[in-house]
Amino acid sequence: MINRSTGKRRTSPIILAGLMSLGYTGAVYAHAQFTTDSATPPRYNTSQIKQVGPCGSEATWASYRTNRKGIFVQGETIALDWMETVDHRGSYEFDFSPANDEGFVELIPPVADTQDNTPTPHYYSQTVQLNVGPCDACTLRMRQNMDNLKNYYYSCADIVIVSGSDVTPPQEVSGLTASSAANGVQLAWSNPTDTKGIIVVRSTATMSAQPSNRTDYLTGDSLGNAQVVYKGTGTGFTDTGVAADTDYTYAVFAYDSDYNYNSGVSQSVTTAADTNPAGGSGGTDAMSSDSGGGAGSWVLILLATLLISQRPAWRKLW
Repeated sequence: MINRSTGKRRTSPIILAGLMSLGYTGAVYAHAQFTTDSATPPRYNTSQIKQVGPCGSEATWASYRTNRKGIFVQGETIALDWMETVDHRGSYEFDFSPANDEGFVELIPPVADTQDNTPTPHYYSQTVQLNVGPCDACTLRMRQNMDNLKNYYYSCADIVIVSGSDVTPPQEVSGLTASSAANGVQLAWSNPTDTKGIIVVRSTATMSAQPSNRTDYLTGDSLGNAQVVYKGTGTGFTDTGVAADTDYTYAVFAYDSDYNYNSGVSQSVTTAADTNPAGGSGGTDAMSSDSGGGAGSWVLILLATLLISQRPAWRKLW
C-alpha cells in the first residue's frame, strides 16, 4: 500500500495486525537506534524497541538499568552514533532524563535525515556536550520523528555522568581469601569506605591488565587475559565456573562513584582434583553435583533395554 502523503510503501494495518497475531515481531522492530558499539549503546536490542514512550518498551525502567552504561564526565563532549534501518523522511531528536526516564529535556536541535531514498542502513553521528548532571541513573534518548509528524520510534541509552572532581580511587579490599570447595572457589573480603562497587576477575595466569577508569564492566567481560566473574557490592562470592585440579588467580577491584578503580588485591588457589574422572565407577566430581552410578546402574539399563526390545515375545505377560 502506498502512503499518498509521503509516496512511500507502507504495511496495511490489516496485514500488520494479522502478522502480529501470528507472533511475527519483525513489524515492530526499530526503524532507528543507537549503534551497539558506540559510546552510548542502546538499552534494548532491535526486537524490543517499539513505538512506545518514553523509551520504546512497555518494560519498566528499573528492569533494564543493570545493562551496560556509558560513563562520562560532566561537560564532556561525546559522539552520538545511530543507525536508521527503515528509510523514513523526517528528523532525529535527542533529549536527556536526569533519572527514571522522567523529565526529558532537549539536548540539541533536531538533526535532519539527510540520507533519504538511499539503501539502508543509514549511519549518523553527531557531537553533543553534556552540560547536564552529575547523575547516576540518567538516560540519553533518540527519537526518530518520521515525516516530522511527531510519529516516533525510540532508542534510549543508560548513562552515568560524574563530576570528575574525585580522582582518588578507594583503598584496597582487605582480608581477601580464596579457597577451593566442593561447589567451586569461595572468595571473601572486606570492602573499604568510599566504595560504590566491586568487580572480581579470574585468570589461569598472572593478570595482564587493570580496569580502566570511567568504564562499566559487566560479568563475562574480558579484562586482558582475565574474565570478570562478579560485579556487585557484596563481600563474598562463590565461583562455580571453574575446572577441577586447576590453578586460578583472582583479583578484586573496588571503584568509587566516579568510577575510579584501585590497583586490586589478588589471591591464587588450586581447585580440588576430580574424584570422578571419565570412565570412573562412582564418586562425586569436586566441581559438580553429578554422581556416578557405578557398573550396577549400567547393568539395570541394559536389562531394561533388552526386555523392551523383546516385548512381542512377552506379550502375554504385559
